[in-house]
Amino acid sequence: MTRNRVVLTVSTLSHIFAWAATLFFIFWPVYSGVSVRAGESGVGSVSGKTLIEVNGLWAALLIVLPIIFTAIALIASFPSVAHPRLMLTLRWTAFALLLTFCAVSSLSIGLFYLPAAIAALVAAIVRGRN
Repeated sequence: MTRNRVVLTVSTLSHIFAWAATLFFIFWPVYSGVSVRAGESGVGSVSGKTLIEVNGLWAALLIVLPIIFTAIALIASFPSVAHPRLMLTLRWTAFALLLTFCAVSSLSIGLFYLPAAIAALVAAIVRGRN
């Protein structure tokens, strides 16, 4: 496998990982609650809500950022691009932004995007070693 092919494959994986984490937060009920009514029967109900249902639309805007960062890295990974130095800089910048996102949000959702950041790092390192 050529170096360009490896970079493109790993960048694609990074983008897929970012999409997977984002779709998880959009559709999976990450918040849960239990409601119990006092009384003889003690009837309870369990409910679950997604990240966007609890935090609103601004959360959707935040979880789209890693997709944008990995899309930049993916576009910069195509070998037919005319300016290889600029594309390498874009890949490193996208990795830095994604890693910053992971670090800032590490106590909540950031660790879910860490596989995408690691794949973006591998793509930047492999392509940078010419």
